[in-house]
Amino acid sequence: MTLDELHQLVPKLAGDELKAELAGLQNLRIANPVKDTENCYSLTADGTDFRQLLISLSMWGKQQMNDDEDKTTPPDRGARGQRQAE
Repeated sequence: MTLDELHQLVPKLAGDELKAELAGLQNLRIANPVKDTENCYSLTADGTDFRQLLISLSMWGKQQMNDDEDKTTPPDRGARGQRQAE
């Protein structure tokens, strides 16, 4: 991705802030420190692995949220938190 494409994805970051974040990702060896012939940034092998991890965590989190919606409500409890007699 070019710097302009990255800025479109995170428009709240000013140009200098985006460059600082990109430099941090480069220092962590997530983004390649050298742009390719088309002036684009890319992920390193570790960055690609990290991307896959984030995608997996995101999918798991969405699944957990959906599972929570399917749970039934607890039985009705009286004023003192005890189950009411059936």
